[in-house]
Amino acid sequence: SYRYNGRTLAAFGPNDGLSSSGNAILMDRAGNLWFGGPGGVTYYDGKTFTRADEIGSLETHAIFEDREGVLWFGSEGGLHRFDGTEWLTFTHEDGLADNQVLSITQDEAGHLWIGTAGGASRYNGKTFQTLSEKDGLAGDVVNSVTLDKEGALWFATLTGVTRFRQPDPAVPSV
Repeated sequence: SYRYNGRTLAAFGPNDGLSSSGNAILMDRAGNLWFGGPGGVTYYDGKTFTRADEIGSLETHAIFEDREGVLWFGSEGGLHRFDGTEWLTFTHEDGLADNQVLSITQDEAGHLWIGTAGGASRYNGKTFQTLSEKDGLAGDVVNSVTLDKEGALWFATLTGVTRFRQPDPAVPSV
């Protein structure tokens, strides 16, 4: 990564404490920078680089901060949640579509959408639901997920793009 002081760029690497090159960068609400790459996750508080040992050296592709300020990391070993104190890891065994997590976003209802090498997973805080090519995705390797201004989700896959508009919640009958 690089730092610009108004005149020059400064490069940072392993000698400065950065664990690896970068696949993802996020600035959290506190102003810390988080870097994910082939060597895992490192954060920078403006003075020091610190490795997030809880993820180890798993290649990290995605970093996301949800509405509540919880940080989510997508790696080769699953989906990792950090609330500022505790780390949790979710894998295929927990219902995640695949352990290789490539992207993360949040919809209007607060659900997380996770792009993986085996489809897209929706996480409602308790359980995972998966969308795959069988359900209409253009492909199962979901490199990126984003939400548009109308609330539709877009999934970028290796074989095309899919737009998904979630159904409106059912109105209870009277």
